[in-house]
Amino acid sequence: MKDKAVEILTEQDADAAVEFLKQQEDHAKAAEVFNDLVRHAYWQMHDLSISVALAKEGIANASAWAKEIEDPKKANKVNDMVKAMSYNLASFTWPGWDEDWIEDIPQEYLKLGLEAAQTNLHLAIEQGKGDLPVSRAYWMVAAQQIAAGEYEEAKANFAEAIEYAEKAEAHSDVLLSHGFTQVVNLLENPDDKVAQSALEALKSELVNLEHGEMLAKQMDDTLRVFG
Repeated sequence: MKDKAVEILTEQDADAAVEFLKQQEDHAKAAEVFNDLVRHAYWQMHDLSISVALAKEGIANASAWAKEIEDPKKANKVNDMVKAMSYNLASFTWPGWDEDWIEDIPQEYLKLGLEAAQTNLHLAIEQGKGDLPVSRAYWMVAAQQIAAGEYEEAKANFAEAIEYAEKAEAHSDVLLSHGFTQVVNLLENPDDKVAQSALEALKSELVNLEHGEMLAKQMDDTLRVFG
């Protein structure tokens, strides 16, 4: 199903791919392929508008399918894809990644991204995904709130992300959210020397951990993009 859907997307358009997936009887698989197409449009096609359109359609259709499925296991699989697409929509519409192939992210997409981040958080809690996924869901909401200029709300959600990361004993995630809290402080006041010193100390600790250099760079990129 995935290969056929990608072929239709590539050779025709997103609308044709959506119609193909809507016609499939296996809704759990169709929801999974919707998510595959969202990622394919972003990572392989480098087309944000198609990725967003597919995510919106995927979330809407999968949410409806989940309500119709009587088998709880199958319904859960579909809801897992609703959560995954919500996270991807939130992530892909966040300007802080500073992807070089994206010139500008429309205001409409930023609004969708924040709403999707909030949906992802709600589903992470509702579906009992565990402390680390909940922590990362809070982080995504906070990141989108930076883009919306909602700095106090962002800091509150980074604090939630820290709490759940500590429960999960995920030290790099703890440092990341502490670091982003200081990023927000610096966006509010670029001359905050206490925040700058705290951020540099957190980055120095973070770079010694797995993927730490990449995470530290995210903080620098965020300051550059939103500063």
